[in-house]
Amino acid sequence: MLAQKGGTGKTTLCLHLAVLAAEQGQSAAVVDIDPQASASAWHRRRQQSTPDVLRCNATDLAARLEALKRQHNQLALVDTAPHSSHEAAAAAALADLVLFVSRPAILDLEAIGTSVRIAREQGYRAA
Repeated sequence: MLAQKGGTGKTTLCLHLAVLAAEQGQSAAVVDIDPQASASAWHRRRQQSTPDVLRCNATDLAARLEALKRQHNQLALVDTAPHSSHEAAAAAALADLVLFVSRPAILDLEAIGTSVRIAREQGYRAA
């Protein structure tokens, strides 16, 4: 999930998609690289153990994703921080798919360009 603006719903969407995947019998994990760690806080409050939420920083992201792949994890969703091009670029470079998250508000929509630029710099093209 990528959005260079805060408050767009990246964490919420990550968690909802991971819960849906887990409810459908897939092994899903959210990798929380946002320093705010909202996904990790949600996981601590959650009554169920799935989906997994794993905390790490952007420099450890490749190793964390590789470990999930070795464990035959079917879906890994990376919750990125706003205003952090370096971490967003690291996540985009490792992703099979980049989702841009935005609310239908002018300030959010204007910020999408920065997220798109980060993804394009990692070799993504619009689909």
